[in-house]
Amino acid sequence: MKNKRKCRHIETGNIYSSAKELAKTLDISIHKVYHILNGRVVDSIGIEYTGESLQGTTIKEAKCIKCNVVKPREEFGIDKRTNSIRGYACKKCRAKREGNRRIELGREEMRIRSIKNTYKVSRDEAEELYNTSNCDICNTKLTSRLDNKTHSSNRHIDHCHNTGEVRGVLCAGCNLAIGHAKEDINTLNNMIKYLTNKH
Repeated sequence: MKNKRKCRHIETGNIYSSAKELAKTLDISIHKVYHILNGRVVDSIGIEYTGESLQGTTIKEAKCIKCNVVKPREEFGIDKRTNSIRGYACKKCRAKREGNRRIELGREEMRIRSIKNTYKVSRDEAEELYNTSNCDICNTKLTSRLDNKTHSSNRHIDHCHNTGEVRGVLCAGCNLAIGHAKEDINTLNNMIKYLTNKH
């Protein structure tokens, strides 16, 4: 059974016996209320949990909303901020859903979305980065896990660790070289002088 906790509407100061009662009174989607109370989305309404849970602060078991089986707390994802069960779908069902989603979208689409979200770039920029075929420094052909049988890749998206701005796509060797030089231009110039003088 889902844990009931008192909630407060900050603007009016009204306290409700549960999130469901608050949602019904304010005519708001219960899903939106739970997302706000659990910190998953920005609070645009002004609501919060208040006081102690009516059934204790820890839920020991819950019914999965996907497989409809009552399972112990350990089989669900736990929100570290609120110490509550996240989403009320068990780990096994969440993993199955994620696996099906990846199959449906395809690995290429998943990778493009990952680039877009990780580096905060547009969809077009993410596709351009994904489709880059050669290293921006040494022109080595780039490979990825999608086009070879190994689990390694020599394709690396280079970005400034201070600003987060993407600079280009590099092979593993060039990416490591910049990293070992700590992205310091003077160090890299000294490396060029060193090699030039030794030839």
